[in-house]
Amino acid sequence: MYNPFDWYWLADTGQLFSSARQMTCPPSDQQYKDWLAKGHQPTPYPKDEAGNESETELAAVLSVYGIAIGLPAFKAQIIARINEAAELCRGKYITPGDGQTMTYLEKINQARACLADQSPQAADYPMLAAEIDITAPTLLGVAEIVVAAYNQWLVIGSAIEATRRAANVAAEAATTRAAIKAVLDGLTFPDGAVA
Repeated sequence: MYNPFDWYWLADTGQLFSSARQMTCPPSDQQYKDWLAKGHQPTPYPKDEAGNESETELAAVLSVYGIAIGLPAFKAQIIARINEAAELCRGKYITPGDGQTMTYLEKINQARACLADQSPQAADYPMLAAEIDITAPTLLGVAEIVVAAYNQWLVIGSAIEATRRAANVAAEAATTRAAIKAVLDGLTFPDGAVA
């Protein structure tokens, strides 16, 4: 039975593409031989309008399943997964969403201003005032907690970002699928989370 995630495509040149590994392999490849032994037969490479076999056409067939053809597409796919993993890690510490990001930014701005204000009034700091008796009993108490939480976030957030950027740079610099995949496989965020 056809499984696009574990299939082979055979070009007239003898080149094989493995969807499971998202790479080409020789006909002598042991995994390919094992796959053939299960009764499977490879699908011929698709052809373009001129009747020529084309990786572009194969990419169109497989992209629906998220299978990358060619190193640049594979690299982009891995970098996207690195970025998604970083966002999941961030989500352990902050609430995701554009509106929530705006709220966090406004709260830290108000908290800093409130703590610098000689005579802070709740009406001047509505985001903080909304949390009186929820986060802390006073406006200044809320401001102090917001600043403390933000400072904690700076530590973990910068560590997550450093890990994400280093992984993206390493994946971008890698020149083989195996090296690119190794970046993702070795990705561990500061809290111990693995991609």
